Amino acid sequence: IIVVVVVTVLYIIQQNSFIMPPFSSVDVSVHDDQGDFGRRSQTTGFTAALMQAIVTSKSKIEEWAEHEKAKADALAESYRQRLAQEQSTIDSQATELLAVEMERGMKIEGTSDDAGKNSTDNIAARKQALEEQMTTVQIEIMKLETERENREKRIKDIELEEKKQRMRVNETRMLKEESERSKK
Repeated sequence: IIVVVVVTVLYIIQQNSFIMPPFSSVDVSVHDDQGDFGRRSQTTGFTAALMQAIVTSKSKIEEWAEHEKAKADALAESYRQRLAQEQSTIDSQATELLAVEMERGMKIEGTSDDAGKNSTDNIAARKQALEEQMTTVQIEIMKLETERENREKRIKDIELEEKKQRMRVNETRMLKEESERSKK
């Protein structure tokens, strides 16, 4: 603040050619040792215009600082509200995740801090178990398909044999009939 005040004062001095009366007074805000602020009139002599410029600059800087503080406070409050919203969203999604895990019959252990790790382990273990089960079922399906094909082949063989036997029977019957006809 001191640097800003000094720069401001030097700028004002360069811009204005001060004609300072030898004895003048200016209102100055003062700060005492007890932390109280007040205003008082002070006789300053040749520095009256300079003191007035410093007072004006100081009040502008204080207004600017108050404005920036208000903006920072509003931004901090906005951040706190957004953080609360995000935490609420995270909590509701964690609840939904637990519900899904329970629905799927996954084992839920530990606290919510452990839940992420455990659910990952549970999901991985469940996936592996399901893959093993799928492999077992696929092998069983292949066995059943092979058995079905073998049965179908046996049925076709039996049907073919039956046709052959019928043909033989028919031939034998015809021969028998011919032989009976010839005996007559």
